[in-house]
Amino acid sequence: MSAVALFVLLLLAPLLEEMVFRRGVHAWALRHWGSGARRWWAWPSRVNVAVALLFAAAHLLRLPLSLALAVVLPALVIGKVYEMTGRLGPCVAAHAALNLCWVGFNAGLAN
Repeated sequence: MSAVALFVLLLLAPLLEEMVFRRGVHAWALRHWGSGARRWWAWPSRVNVAVALLFAAAHLLRLPLSLALAVVLPALVIGKVYEMTGRLGPCVAAHAALNLCWVGFNAGLAN
């Protein structure tokens, strides 16, 4: 994988996607549909579920359905982090870490 691809996957995409989906869509939906679940053990809020599904739908632009659906669970986790902290930084870090796991998994498959 090229350095540019790694830059996009590990920095640019997590930053831009979290700015749009957490700071934009998720924050807007929380203001209009009600607060999210603030306890780590609580079920995902309806806002979190809606944003995770929208995030998966956005991935359909470049991924097959199976891979786009595979981002729903990680998106729910990152959404939970956002609802608990209200901060973008931890979401970007979690997104980058999950992308790094994906890169490592694919590198392992290539060997």
